[in-house]
Amino acid sequence: LASTSVYAAEVGAKKTQADFELEAGEGGTGPVAPIAPIDPIDPPMTGPLTLDAASNFNFGSIKLGEGDGVYTAIKDDKSVLGIQVTDSRGTGAGWNVDVSMTDFTGQGTNILKGATLTIPNGSVNTTSADKVKAPITKEVKLNASPISIFTATKDNGMGTWTDLFEGKDKKVTLNVPEGNYVDKYTAKITWSLQN
Repeated sequence: LASTSVYAAEVGAKKTQADFELEAGEGGTGPVAPIAPIDPIDPPMTGPLTLDAASNFNFGSIKLGEGDGVYTAIKDDKSVLGIQVTDSRGTGAGWNVDVSMTDFTGQGTNILKGATLTIPNGSVNTTSADKVKAPITKEVKLNASPISIFTATKDNGMGTWTDLFEGKDKKVTLNVPEGNYVDKYTAKITWSLQN
């Protein structure tokens, strides 16, 4: 038996459309949950551009004469060190995070002289669909002057992004030279998010 092919002839065509509007976010009343186990900001920021999480650093306790003067930040197995930014403005305007630090001061009048806290160039993680448009990270040595650590240039950094400080197998370190007094020292770190 021979088969016969039958072709359909187009009688006409009509185009329709699908509509969708994406509006700028207003930010919720609660924080954006960290996508990695980083210390959440307390109290949380609200609005369409937020710093959601930023790590505290603990360098433990050391006896004089022990160690080489360079100490790594201590964390438990479930936590990571880093910061997280969420940009739900939808404008592609970009943003920047600066960081600065006070002196390490003791419980009395002592200052931890010459101490240097270094945050390495981290790895970037995101929930964004466009992973190519990532913010830029860089290594910083903290001091009293604000220095840029996490930057999204124009059209980059939309969505939620983390800078995982130790994501490239480098450590957050504190360098303490000899000649300091015995004391319990604390420094305050300021993370400043700008649009």
